[in-house]
Amino acid sequence: MPHLSKVFVMSGRSRFALFTIGLVIAAAITAACGDGSDEPSATQAGILDRPVPTIADTRFEGGDLEPKERTGRNELFPASTVGRVEGADLGTFSRITFFFFDLIPNFRAEYVEAPIACGSGDRLDIEGEVFLQLSTQPAAAHDNQGEPTYELAPDIHEALPAVLEVQQSCDFEGELTWVLGLPEQLDFRTAFTSIPLRYESVVIDIKNPE
Repeated sequence: MPHLSKVFVMSGRSRFALFTIGLVIAAAITAACGDGSDEPSATQAGILDRPVPTIADTRFEGGDLEPKERTGRNELFPASTVGRVEGADLGTFSRITFFFFDLIPNFRAEYVEAPIACGSGDRLDIEGEVFLQLSTQPAAAHDNQGEPTYELAPDIHEALPAVLEVQQSCDFEGELTWVLGLPEQLDFRTAFTSIPLRYESVVIDIKNPE
């Protein structure tokens, strides 16, 4: 009987240890993935509060004036939510990064003649001689309660030699659009990045004026 009692005690400890490990793993997954809502979790917000790492680059390659797009996003995925927009001068080009939860949307970047505010249809009052527009779908800048999920800094352009002003021009029925006012037509390129279980981003690099 003493032997059986010892086995029972050891098995109980093992079950407790496994239960504790399970709780730790579940907590880690919850922290990484959020609660499934459209609003960024506290962990996600903390990620976006950190400075964006940048690497100075003296080269600008692969840019031109032609439209650029990404399509083919699975239609079953819910709309992406923007959580932050950042700008940086990387020497020979200006970079604007749009951070999304959880997956980046389809996007198209192109020069447009007359950018408009999608709600009113009025021409956008934005500084610049030419206008580079980024359209994303399906995407939103608000949560299920209609609260904004990010704030576009009004002085974001001040650190960008290639950009005179940035405005969000649309957030309606899954369409989210920004317009960049530029001093002239400049070569640009696009890219997208992914940090699994954290965020994905759309990047626009614009060659700085000479």
